[in-house]
Amino acid sequence: MKIKHYFLLFCLVFFITATGCAPKENGDDLTGFCNRMNSYNESYSLSPDGYIFDGTKSSYTRFFVFGDNTELMLQFKADKKNRIQQMNIALTPQKSTADSEAYTFITDCINAFCSDEKTADELIEKINLEATLTNVDFKTKSAEYGKISAKADTTNIGTVISLYNDNYILS
Repeated sequence: MKIKHYFLLFCLVFFITATGCAPKENGDDLTGFCNRMNSYNESYSLSPDGYIFDGTKSSYTRFFVFGDNTELMLQFKADKKNRIQQMNIALTPQKSTADSEAYTFITDCINAFCSDEKTADELIEKINLEATLTNVDFKTKSAEYGKISAKADTTNIGTVISLYNDNYILS
């Protein structure tokens, strides 16, 4: 009789453990974004805990430094269900980007936000990301592919790239 109870207890614990919550890479929230980023590059070690939350704007913000002179702000705006609707990347002016850590990080962010490599590649190509980061152009570059749209502005003081997920109505 004791063996049946131990076996039943073991099966119950095994079942609970096996079906427990695991980090998802396909989620629409900040955890899903961080998990996708970490899957692109193990050295990122991003987690939702490192972001500053602003409850009035439903936004999450985090700052990154690359090399000696590149500062980057990554900001997300979420809906009431905590799904990421918008991602903003603001960074200091770049002289060269092709092989920089910041450029790789930005492209990984766009990939992680889009959750689809084809969509991300199309948006990066349409806004001409590399040229956008290095050349001052006061015209807003816009692109749309599927339900994701992007806008990029470059000035003397820096660049702002915004991506919008049109799958969710802004609230």
